[in-house]
Amino acid sequence: MRNGDRRRAQIVAARAGRVLGTVLIAGSLALVFAGQDFIFTALVGWFVLSASAREESSARLLRALEGRTAGELMRPIAHTAPEWSTVAAFGPIAEPTLLLGWDGTPTALLPPGAVFAVPPEAREQVQLRSLGQPLSGFRAEPVDARADEVVARGLPVLVRDAEGRPVGLLGFDELKIAAKADPVLARSAR
Repeated sequence: MRNGDRRRAQIVAARAGRVLGTVLIAGSLALVFAGQDFIFTALVGWFVLSASAREESSARLLRALEGRTAGELMRPIAHTAPEWSTVAAFGPIAEPTLLLGWDGTPTALLPPGAVFAVPPEAREQVQLRSLGQPLSGFRAEPVDARADEVVARGLPVLVRDAEGRPVGLLGFDELKIAAKADPVLARSAR
């Protein structure tokens, strides 16, 4: 109520719970070493500590999603490549890449950093199509869809523009990046 920010209040309450859990564990362990039977209290402290950590994580995620769209959080697909290209010809690109078939239509998505999983001695032989994920395996969402609704339906998703073209990828890594970029969350993480 003091600052009118519900998510920030959740984060502060979760941190207070973590402090309480830590105090319960430390105090109980000290009493156990002194010969008292307080192991149950230590277990309660551990429960409070873990529940508080989950609550803070949830509040941070919800904070990062508030009022944002899938297009704001997605990682743009900046490159296209023929699916028959080899990893060596493609190069060390760490961004999501749209793989194109013989007729130029998108067939698969090369996940971020997938080329780095191929050993250097095999890069001349491995084609990108073997690393790509078929577009049919992704749920598609419009670029202007509310981020909290998209996440509630499951990740990862392929973000499409108004014409239906794939323009980005929204997954767990993008949510982590969004949470770290939020100025209020960055201050509260100190």
